[in-house]
Amino acid sequence: ALGSNEADDGAVALALQRLSRRLHLTAASPIVTTEPVGLTSPPFHNAVVTVVTTDSYPALRGKMKRLEREGGDSRQLRKVGHIVLDIDILSYNRRRYHDEDWHRDYVQRLINAQKKTK
Repeated sequence: ALGSNEADDGAVALALQRLSRRLHLTAASPIVTTEPVGLTSPPFHNAVVTVVTTDSYPALRGKMKRLEREGGDSRQLRKVGHIVLDIDILSYNRRRYHDEDWHRDYVQRLINAQKKTK
């Protein structure tokens, strides 16, 4: 799952491009705009992707954190509510992560939209 509260969806679109160069993307949802959850901030731009990888979970997570930093994200910016790029692994080898995200309506809508594009 990718998210950003930048003024436009450019950070998520660029992250999708970078992901497609590094991993085998098998599906991607459209980018949608949603209201923030749990913080006061501008709206978020979100997307969900499915990838195939031989990386271990820790290696994949490390790649995603590097991609966040390459996209301009930092702890300092997050402290003030500015999320340039957030990438969360929601599922890996059928194990779910970030349980709170699975219950968000927009995540379910994005997952369903992604399934339709496969």
